[in-house]
Amino acid sequence: MLSKKLLVLFAVLLALAPLSAFGGGRPFGGAVYVMSNASEGNEIVLFDRDFHGGLTLADAYPTNGLGTGGENIDPLASQGSLILSRNHRWLFAVNAGSDDISSYRVNFGSGNVHLKDADAASGDKPIDMATTASGRFLYALNAADGTVGAFRISPYGFLTDLGHTAGLPLLFAQGIAVR
Repeated sequence: MLSKKLLVLFAVLLALAPLSAFGGGRPFGGAVYVMSNASEGNEIVLFDRDFHGGLTLADAYPTNGLGTGGENIDPLASQGSLILSRNHRWLFAVNAGSDDISSYRVNFGSGNVHLKDADAASGDKPIDMATTASGRFLYALNAADGTVGAFRISPYGFLTDLGHTAGLPLLFAQGIAVR
């Protein structure tokens, strides 16, 4: 009889484990990150994603940079202004209002982020980013000066500026991809 009670207790604990293992007692299926692009102080907003796809506001993290604010409906005109590395270890955000890039370490279990680097200088108005498949390099498209900035991503999330390449036609500088 004791073994049957232990088996039931084990089954209950096993069923409840996903609810608390990664989210401090909350169901955690993943995370969704949104950038505010606020001109008075850009920030990353974290939503917990449950196992059914629902979202719950969890926290906000400053980028220590400035966004461009509400210049128009899509002031950054890009889909790469906030990117997660392929291994989901790093989150990168452009701060187009202060012309820099912020990098965050992503906590695998909770999805929370920790600011690692907030002053990686880019060109004039970085709007879009992409990383290499290896995760060693990040490239930023700078819309206002038509340059592409190159950065090395350190094992600790710091960005080292490798220089900029000029020559893009300013009217067409929207989007970047890396192979």
